[in-house]
Amino acid sequence: MTPIELKNARILLGLKTNEAAVHLGKMSLRGWQYLEKGERTINPDIIDNINALLNRRQEMIRDLIDTQGMNLNHVSVIYYSAPEYCENILEWRFTQSVARTLHFDFGAKLIIFNPEEYFKWLVGRDDNQKNRALWAASFQAA
Repeated sequence: MTPIELKNARILLGLKTNEAAVHLGKMSLRGWQYLEKGERTINPDIIDNINALLNRRQEMIRDLIDTQGMNLNHVSVIYYSAPEYCENILEWRFTQSVARTLHFDFGAKLIIFNPEEYFKWLVGRDDNQKNRALWAASFQAA
């Protein structure tokens, strides 16, 4: 992976430089900046982490298109505007990246996660990704 590929992957995944440094590189902001400028060699672990996220992202999008078709205007996707309802910052940025692509490239409807509405809807159900998706899908009829 070249420095420009690293930078573009970070941007595609929606990560700020400092977030990539901490969550992918386990290094300082300055250390990450050196990587993106080509002033340091990119550690293979970083390349593996980036590639795993990019592959996961591509598989999620491909799986949805395979099951729903290229036009996803009948699909609702949750957009988390803050990280507190995701596992961590990395997952938050990842979900934002996928949601933006599904919306802008394929027409999926973005549903901003509203915890009050969601937890009212959730009564008697477990909080998991499947139920979050079902909650978002309930907006498609509206």
